[in-house]
Amino acid sequence: MKDPCIALDVSKGKSHCQGFIAQDEPLGRAVMITHDLTGLESLMAMKNRLLKHHERVIFVFESTGIYHKSIQSYLDERHESYIILSPLEAAKIRKSRLRSAKTDVKDCRSIAEAYFLRDYRIHGKLDERDEKARALNRHYGFIVRQIRHLKIQFRSVLDVVFPRFDLLYENPYRTIPFTLLKHYRHPGLIKSKRIGTIAKTLMKETTHREAFCLAEAGKILDYAQRTQSGCLPEQQEVIILRNLALELEKKMKEAQSVLDDLEACVKENEVYKRLMTMPGVATNLASRITAEIGNINRFEHKKQLVAYAGTDPKIYQSGQKTGEHLPITKKGNKHLRSLFYLAARAAVDSKKPNTIKRFYASKTTQANPLERNAAIIASSNKMMHVLFSLCKNHQDYRNQA
Repeated sequence: MKDPCIALDVSKGKSHCQGFIAQDEPLGRAVMITHDLTGLESLMAMKNRLLKHHERVIFVFESTGIYHKSIQSYLDERHESYIILSPLEAAKIRKSRLRSAKTDVKDCRSIAEAYFLRDYRIHGKLDERDEKARALNRHYGFIVRQIRHLKIQFRSVLDVVFPRFDLLYENPYRTIPFTLLKHYRHPGLIKSKRIGTIAKTLMKETTHREAFCLAEAGKILDYAQRTQSGCLPEQQEVIILRNLALELEKKMKEAQSVLDDLEACVKENEVYKRLMTMPGVATNLASRITAEIGNINRFEHKKQLVAYAGTDPKIYQSGQKTGEHLPITKKGNKHLRSLFYLAARAAVDSKKPNTIKRFYASKTTQANPLERNAAIIASSNKMMHVLFSLCKNHQDYRNQA
């Protein structure tokens, strides 16, 4: 028989909660509490009522991104047992009813029913280092998204001030072109400069030698003399371009600093050590994947790791339908799912043969071949299986011929 539970329907700053002795045996009605100490202490009072005839009470609530964090922290400080459900779990129960009305009160019952009908693992608290790594990875992802938006705006203004600049430098974020754009805001300001003056600026801001900088300065001066800018040196686009260049430089340095801190935080983790030996995985991906997985011992089987990432296929078998070639569930960690997809794609596109690449080839050439995207997702699952095995056996990856 399962332990009684307290089901919480979490929202911003408040929750509805209700105790359940069994699936169809609620302890009173659902009540609303606020996410402050006074409100959260009422949870303990509800727990004490349930403990009169039971040894343990489980708190059950849905993952809401950020709103459940104060509840989770409160329960962690008091060493309470709790389960965090995917928002889809309770929704399934609610939608299975003939009348699937959604109210805060009924959501408590749906959460409780999900708990009593299925087996869930008690949420294991991450240790301090794992918590720090995950926070760093999420912040790094936020900075990367900011950089992506800045680059779009930067490229747009660059095409106005420095037309056809991509023919001179395909990647304007490398040291030479970026230094040029920071110091010479308009092609008209370059035309009056000597090659030696431009070369000295490049030498001062980069690690390149004089001969290389002189050659680059000649290319830059030739470009400036042939190009027709889309604005005058005193127009607003010139100022905007320089500000965007400075902001991009600042954000890229911040991203690298966060990534360095993340690598230092995870480098002793078993997952990181094994990932660094696998194809398609370098420092960046290894650090970020490790941050999302944390302690690999939280998972008892490789399928649990795949389910945690949400790349396990949906199961639907009926009549002649076998359930194959169905979409993935996407009920897991979206950050981990994206990172493994990138790692699998890198392994598949690698020039060197490897296990993941061969697995991908088998999926795209079988009797009923998978499309590229589906085959890469299957390959990411294969990578998780391999990683899980390596970590459990404390072995490095060895490519099989």
